[in-house]
Amino acid sequence: MAFASMFLLVLFAIAVGLFLVFTFGLILFIVGLANKKKIKRDNKKWPVVLIVIGLINMIPPVIITIILVIAASVYNYRIDHMLDLYDTIPEAWKNVETNDRKAGTQALDMLLERADANDREGFIECFAEEVRREPGFEDAVDAFFEAYPGNLSSGEFTYNAHGTSQTGEVKKAIHGYQGPANGEYYFITVGYCYWNNEHPEEVGVTYFAIMDVAGDASYHAGLTEINRDNDELFLFCYFPSPDEVNARLIDRYTYLWTDTEGPVLTSDEMREYLADFETLQEAIDAGGIGQPNANPVYNGGIVSCEYFYELQPVNGEPRYAHIRTAGQYGRIIEAYLSTPDSTDYDHMIVEHRNKGT
Repeated sequence: MAFASMFLLVLFAIAVGLFLVFTFGLILFIVGLANKKKIKRDNKKWPVVLIVIGLINMIPPVIITIILVIAASVYNYRIDHMLDLYDTIPEAWKNVETNDRKAGTQALDMLLERADANDREGFIECFAEEVRREPGFEDAVDAFFEAYPGNLSSGEFTYNAHGTSQTGEVKKAIHGYQGPANGEYYFITVGYCYWNNEHPEEVGVTYFAIMDVAGDASYHAGLTEINRDNDELFLFCYFPSPDEVNARLIDRYTYLWTDTEGPVLTSDEMREYLADFETLQEAIDAGGIGQPNANPVYNGGIVSCEYFYELQPVNGEPRYAHIRTAGQYGRIIEAYLSTPDSTDYDHMIVEHRNKGT
């Protein structure tokens, strides 16, 4: 990243320098032209000198700019069409230097397209040689294709950055994507090495996982062997059944869900009810609401002070109350109205309460 920043800084300095040189030459050229009548009338030579010096200053920046534009166009063309120029993702990345975002999109698109086409060999070619040599790789590919739901290449997946790693000549990244497809909501993670001159066998996809809402919630909770601490899992689809995992999507995040007894209120009813209580525990004890349907557990086993309640749907779309408290079931700080896709901060269920109010 430091090298990239320095490279951009150098390009900016060159551009500024070329602009100043061109502007200086243009001014001299214009002044010379404005006074060209004096060449014959007064036998003055200086307008000619200004015109010549102006052209000398203007022409090189124009030529250099044209060369840079052509070079940039060729570079962008090679990046945009690198998968047409080379047969596989690893070969393309070995021959054309790209960036982590572009590489992630290329890997995602090709993996899904080849999985949709049931092109097992083409799918395998996306992975780094080092990964393909893993003892369990063939079995993992078989299990992946058996579980793969199909037709995901037409999904509307949005990028959710996870992170990049650059050490010397090694460039790696792991990116997440999420979105709807075929009436379901999926979470896709792609890990890859897109540049390594010293060990080209490491270039290619190194991790690929597809999960639905229940799978993602269970994965992050570490409830099964499908979890982030299992280094042996580098290729899988995980779609647990409703009997195995109950989960909901709220504001594009997944939460383990518990169906509890208690009335399911509208957002207005929840707003009116919570207005009479200082703490969430008091609101539960009064009987107007039951136990929360979800109380997330953060990494390290720490239970959060955030609670979720199911509300009455609106036009068939689920609604949820997201309640934040000070301490477990403590003073209600604020409460939001959420849907699977977003949180409405303009229509709070409980406006932010300062301590003591």
